[in-house]
Amino acid sequence: RTIGKVEVSRFLNNNGHNFFVTFLSEMGNVERISVDDAQLTGPNARARVATIQDGLPPSDYGQKFIASPSAVTATISGLSNGVPYFVRIRAQNMQGLGDYALASPAPLAPMESPSAPADVSMHVLSNKEIRISWKSPESTGGGQILKFLVQWDVDGAFPNVESSGFHEEVTPSSAEIEGIFCFTVEIDESSSSSPRFGRVLAHNGYEWSPPGIPEPAFVTPHLRPPGFVPGLTAFPTSSVGIMLEWSYPLAESCEYGGDGGSPVTHYILEWDVSSDFSSPAQSVSIPSTLSTYHLGGRDVITGAESSILEPGGSYFLRLSAFNALGSGPAALIRSESGVAEKIGPLSDTLPEAPTIHPQDITNVLSATSIRVDWDPPGLDGGSVIESYSIDYDTSKDFDNPDTIKLPVVHEMQTAVVHAPDVNVEVQALRATVEVINEVQSVRTTVSGVDEVQIVSTTCDDVLSEVQTVTTTAIDTDEEQRVALIASDVDEIQLVRSHGDDVPEIQGVTVSVPRTNEVQQFGILISNINTDGDNVESSACFGVNVGEPCQDIEDAISGSFTVSFEFDRCGGGGGNANFCQAALSKHDPSLGI
Repeated sequence: RTIGKVEVSRFLNNNGHNFFVTFLSEMGNVERISVDDAQLTGPNARARVATIQDGLPPSDYGQKFIASPSAVTATISGLSNGVPYFVRIRAQNMQGLGDYALASPAPLAPMESPSAPADVSMHVLSNKEIRISWKSPESTGGGQILKFLVQWDVDGAFPNVESSGFHEEVTPSSAEIEGIFCFTVEIDESSSSSPRFGRVLAHNGYEWSPPGIPEPAFVTPHLRPPGFVPGLTAFPTSSVGIMLEWSYPLAESCEYGGDGGSPVTHYILEWDVSSDFSSPAQSVSIPSTLSTYHLGGRDVITGAESSILEPGGSYFLRLSAFNALGSGPAALIRSESGVAEKIGPLSDTLPEAPTIHPQDITNVLSATSIRVDWDPPGLDGGSVIESYSIDYDTSKDFDNPDTIKLPVVHEMQTAVVHAPDVNVEVQALRATVEVINEVQSVRTTVSGVDEVQIVSTTCDDVLSEVQTVTTTAIDTDEEQRVALIASDVDEIQLVRSHGDDVPEIQGVTVSVPRTNEVQQFGILISNINTDGDNVESSACFGVNVGEPCQDIEDAISGSFTVSFEFDRCGGGGGNANFCQAALSKHDPSLGI
């Protein structure tokens, strides 16, 4: 009678044979077998049995006997959830146990439905998109989560899920199963005013989980301010410059992002020596078409250095995106640990690489020479470019290159006029150059009181250029005059004055030898954040960028006075006094 499957091997010894018997069935530690050696022949012929290794039952091994010979199914209970098991069956008759049949598929794990997906949330991206995010269920039910089912509807009972196609299956990769998942639901703009409900289910290959319901259970699509500006980085370019780079706000992560459904109109860059930007911070508006900005720095061509940043200073920086609904949260320069990080101390550095022009057959000059053209580096590192080093080699790896060093020659021209006493005289400097993108500086240093300094710049006819005249004085109750004399050819003349917030009178005088023209005066107050500290506000809602906002105008206190000198508005000799005529038309109580 068989007790299980065995394997027998025979080996020669000095007086006969050794037989090794291995029990292959899961019998555990069986009793030692007995042998009958009565049939052996030879002097002192006998057989004996020794145990070489005790048998051990397999881990998690179990067996179940089915008494009914007609049974064709059985339930194995008491198994561990999610643990895969192999199952085999064999029959027994009067002669013993037969061979095994292995169940398929093998192995097979006992499972149940997973729990509902965790941390389900739903937020609005724009008037055309909402996003549902979630995490894997806390219990997988004994199997691996193979897919998720995202459902959305205009009714919290989800009656339209199947008929309307308001559902989508999301299949995660094995690397994503522990992370955060999200799905973006596209909304028809015509129905964006209707709330949307959402839920998420998980499937482990056995059953669907209960639905995970977000909190709140529904959202209504609408336009929003932009999200964070992604990819913000910064690095020093010199002792007075910082280069910033970023990307347009896009809804690529599972958290809120993107432009809120309204295009970004501009960015506001702020910098300060204090991490809470309370010094107060300085700021600049950057067009939405840019994704890089050089703050401060040095002009490679002219060598002029910006005074925006203190040489060698350290600064915190943050960047906010604006659209028609206001500003998004500020993106900060952060360290790897996530804390706000200063850029600095600023110092001069190496120049960036020049830009080499594409080469073609026109660069071949002769049988032994070629020409290479390039543009200067956009950033010189804070000091003058002294030379260029040109390497050339027949190997692209430049294993053994030859080098040409080209020095760059710079020149400075200085004209100094000095006199111990100056009394009502004209001092003139004339500079004649044929150069573009240059800076010409005229500086005067005197010790005097109630003097008149006049700086005049003249040039031939120019088109589409910017001319800047800057005057700086440390004084009070003084008069600084900027006179712009040019032909009237539909140009824009802009005079800006800046000073501390003290009671003062600022005057702008415009004089042109022309009649019947329209001159406009305006006061512009810009860079007003109607969202405050990222708090939702209805101020200026529906007002496009650049248009007047009554909410802001109503909130401004103080006063502005615009006055005209009547004795300089024409009149006399039969000519009309245009100031008086304007009052007569628009405010008859003050007119003539």
